[in-house]
Amino acid sequence: MVIDLSAMAGMMGGRMGAEVPSTSPGTDRAVEVESFGATGEKEVVAGIQGEVYEIRWRDEDGRTHTDQAVLSDNPLAVELTSVMHEVARTYAEAMDREHSGVVEDALSARGLGILRYGDMRLTEISGESPGEKAFTLPAKPMDPSGMGGIPGGR
Repeated sequence: MVIDLSAMAGMMGGRMGAEVPSTSPGTDRAVEVESFGATGEKEVVAGIQGEVYEIRWRDEDGRTHTDQAVLSDNPLAVELTSVMHEVARTYAEAMDREHSGVVEDALSARGLGILRYGDMRLTEISGESPGEKAFTLPAKPMDPSGMGGIPGGR
């Protein structure tokens, strides 16, 4: 089953209740990056050597968080992180939610991509183009207005 989430969000007035996905787990509500520094440690993730960083950020409630990440200037990691950031922004817009993206902006400004962030770990990456089949939906997107129990639906 394929559902058009933009149409569903529109029907619900943007009240879908889902958190905006982020390229950096938990940081979707970050309002400021307080510090961003390399620890001097190295780590290989998905066959790419990266450097371990500590990222300290503040959330919208004023609480400070510190996360550990393995980052790299490898072009594939940088491009993947950039694409994931744009997906998160697009999703936020479709759900009528804010997504500050300050952690992703800090990565972009430094030309770094994520290999590992907290427990989220890249397992494999390739520069080869995926086949067309990777972009084929398993079914035609359904119109969510026909789903019972959804405000705006039948």
